[in-house]
Amino acid sequence: MAATFVDPEHARSGVGREIVDHLLSVAREEGYETVTVHASLNAVGFYEVAGFEHVREIDIAGPAGAGVDVPAVLMRTTLS
Repeated sequence: MAATFVDPEHARSGVGREIVDHLLSVAREEGYETVTVHASLNAVGFYEVAGFEHVREIDIAGPAGAGVDVPAVLMRTTLS
């Protein structure tokens, strides 16, 4: 499991799509059939455009020791 983020200064520059495309390519090469992500609420539209579908709303743990859960969406795509 890994987390990826794009610095807001570089938002809408294509770098996020390049990262996702590369990671999906690696997943295909490794033989994965599906990929899931825990998308922050502000990234849901980005992942929908990249071909991911909404599975369900979830909460993910915030920073260690903070006792805060962060709302997110579990999303999935099928690799071909």
